[in-house]
Amino acid sequence: MAQMTTSLKATAIPRIEDERLVATEWRMPPGSETGWHRHEFDYAVVYLTSGNLFVESKDGGVTVPLERGQVTSRQSGVEHNVKNPNSFEFVFVELELKRGRATKPGAAGRRARAGSALQASAQRARLGSTLN
Repeated sequence: MAQMTTSLKATAIPRIEDERLVATEWRMPPGSETGWHRHEFDYAVVYLTSGNLFVESKDGGVTVPLERGQVTSRQSGVEHNVKNPNSFEFVFVELELKRGRATKPGAAGRRARAGSALQASAQRARLGSTLN
């Protein structure tokens, strides 16, 4: 009879969700995994533990060394499974950035829109010089 292995699942603890953000604390005991999933939003991760994580994707897997306080970000559409190969619990907070804007954009939103317009203008200038 074939031996069946079951993986220990990481624990996802919802911390906040509003019109702009979904924040989830992930607690990964040794040998646990998140399970395969697809990110629907752009996201950032803040690592609260130093150690390695093994990240599986359709293209294979890679061991990623991470430091407490390190922050990474990825665009939506990422599909992967994350495993904890450490002999200790690994903890991180995932911040998913919902698209759209809050009902009352503040100064930060205005600065971001102004910055986007400036970047678009610079990009058009670069493109124009490339075409000439």
